[in-house]
Amino acid sequence: MRVFFNFTLVFSKQPHTGKHIASFDGSSGDKKQNAQACEYFTSALELDTSSEIALISLARLYILDKKAEDCEKMCRTLLRINPTHRQASVILADALSMKNDATQDVFHFTQLLK
Repeated sequence: MRVFFNFTLVFSKQPHTGKHIASFDGSSGDKKQNAQACEYFTSALELDTSSEIALISLARLYILDKKAEDCEKMCRTLLRINPTHRQASVILADALSMKNDATQDVFHFTQLLK
């Protein structure tokens, strides 16, 4: 199984905090844009280590670049923060599939079905 996304990088201002946030949904197929997005989200994590948006966005970018280890790290961090984050579970299962870790892969897909 492979997860594919459409590329969207959106910057917006949260009305209740006034903070600027960026969200990423997908792949442009453009390595340069993906690398730049990685830099932005890595910087965002330096400012807020528990940013779910930055963590899931980096996980998506890493899976697209076939960086299963980095993707797994982002997903596991996010799942420690929010154990019910479904996207993180799906992407983690995909990363584990890339690493041929069938036992963990099945576990995460089973968790999604509950």
